[in-house]
Amino acid sequence: NLAAAIAQQCRDIPLAAQMLAYPALDDYFDTPSYHQNAEGPFLTRALAKAVWCHYTAGQGSQGRPEIAPLRNELLQGLPPAILLVAEHD
Repeated sequence: NLAAAIAQQCRDIPLAAQMLAYPALDDYFDTPSYHQNAEGPFLTRALAKAVWCHYTAGQGSQGRPEIAPLRNELLQGLPPAILLVAEHD
């Protein structure tokens, strides 16, 4: 999350790539996958919500792309992103 947010804010610095390992890029928890995998096997929907609550001091992202980079509408000009994910991400 932080790497993606920094890459979005530093467009004038020539970055080679973003390396995002299991990135939490948004706090929208009502997607089909969040409901289908709500009980794990490792990360539950409730735990993901709790982590975001701690990350944002209970405020949520409020749609702010510096907190939830996936909400940024201006993605052009960003360096390529390498995403490391698992089957249930």
